[in-house]
Amino acid sequence: MVIGEYTSDNYQKKIDRIAKNCDKIIFLGSIYNLELLDMLRQNCFGYIHGHTVGGTNPSLLEAMIMKNIIITHDNEFNREVCGDFGVYFSNVIDLKNKINMVENNYQEYLFIKEEVFNKVKKEYSWNKIINEYESIFSIRGE
Repeated sequence: MVIGEYTSDNYQKKIDRIAKNCDKIIFLGSIYNLELLDMLRQNCFGYIHGHTVGGTNPSLLEAMIMKNIIITHDNEFNREVCGDFGVYFSNVIDLKNKINMVENNYQEYLFIKEEVFNKVKKEYSWNKIINEYESIFSIRGE
């Protein structure tokens, strides 16, 4: 299931053409009901994160806290967040191969769910972030 809207009509037509013969792909559009969205996140095969720039992406953290297998674009930002517990891809062909790899060996990747959950709770909790900021401000205040 793919959640989200298209960025343009041309893009939608292209995607529809590619996916028309694939019964594994279902486009749901945007979902704003947080309870429904969380239920889908908690019960999905995995989370594909295609963002290539930025820092710590909130949607990536949300997927991690939902105990997803993270299949993410291979860049420094996503590697910093996921560490050793992401399945990284570099292009479309690589993404297809990684999805197939995880799908065909799903049991071998289940440990990632717990690892990303533990990592996000440890590294991105509000308490940790607040303590780090307080530490920075107290050093500068001296």
